[in-house]
Amino acid sequence: PNVTIANYFGGQDIQVFPSNTSQSEVHISLNLQTPSELLISANTPYQQGWYYSDNSANTWTGGNKLPDYSTVWGDPSTAFSSNGNLFVSTMAAFANGYLLYKSSDKGKNWTVYRGYSTSDFSFDKEMIACDDNLSSPYKDNLYCAWTEFSSTGAISVMFNRSADGGSSFSPPIVLENGFGQGANVQTGPNGNVYVCWANYGTGTIPANGIGFTKSVDGGASFSP
Repeated sequence: PNVTIANYFGGQDIQVFPSNTSQSEVHISLNLQTPSELLISANTPYQQGWYYSDNSANTWTGGNKLPDYSTVWGDPSTAFSSNGNLFVSTMAAFANGYLLYKSSDKGKNWTVYRGYSTSDFSFDKEMIACDDNLSSPYKDNLYCAWTEFSSTGAISVMFNRSADGGSSFSPPIVLENGFGQGANVQTGPNGNVYVCWANYGTGTIPANGIGFTKSVDGGASFSP
């Protein structure tokens, strides 16, 4: 199926980017400072699309392929900075880390940054967030959490951050030694960072709970 969005003004469904290509695992963000702006990313076959609206989701631009799409491997995630920059994250090809795409001109041009790279682990389900609160002491910090599976069977929930708009990233830290999957990152009004995930313990299904942790220093450290 293709991506559709319900227009909350009129109630009708709007097809975001009509295509014969399937679009799945959709992630959407809204610009806190300009709420008429929205950004979506979705998996397309072995690639990843991006779709942008500046009129409250009535019309959309974008495409089913990010620039240099041969390096893109799915698991979409999106964010806005406080000054309206667009961010899209994706797993790097062959799942050896993640890439961050940044646009300062509403998607006309994109710059690609390497958020994290690994050769010893299998990487999955990265999610980004940007602290877009104008009064936050960590305004425009970018945060990412993901899951790594090692060749020895060890599994960890990992996290890193960027304080310069994606140009550089901190070394990753471990949030959970254990099978956590589907990490979700959000920021609070005081600059706090919150991360939660499905906790599978030894790896059996269903999950045995929700993992949760928070940071009060802009992602430098986290509570147990």
